[in-house]
Amino acid sequence: MKNKKNNCLFYSEMAILYTGVGSINGGIHTEEEFIQIMNDVFVDILWTDERKNNCREQLEYENFILPEQFSLFTLDDWIDYAGAERV
Repeated sequence: MKNKKNNCLFYSEMAILYTGVGSINGGIHTEEEFIQIMNDVFVDILWTDERKNNCREQLEYENFILPEQFSLFTLDDWIDYAGAERV
């Protein structure tokens, strides 16, 4: 949709810039796309003991017990955790 004042494109929701694992569309995602990527990359995988040991740094975030508590993340938690930003 175009903004008639300055003829710029804008989204009804904020877009998220994320260029990490699983990113699509040149790194610009809707909130729903971003959450789906986070689920695919972090939540829906099998976290074996070996994977947990190899990804120990990825599993340290604030006071969460990861990967068990990925499901408690808010959109803002995911943005911060993944190093993404709102654009």
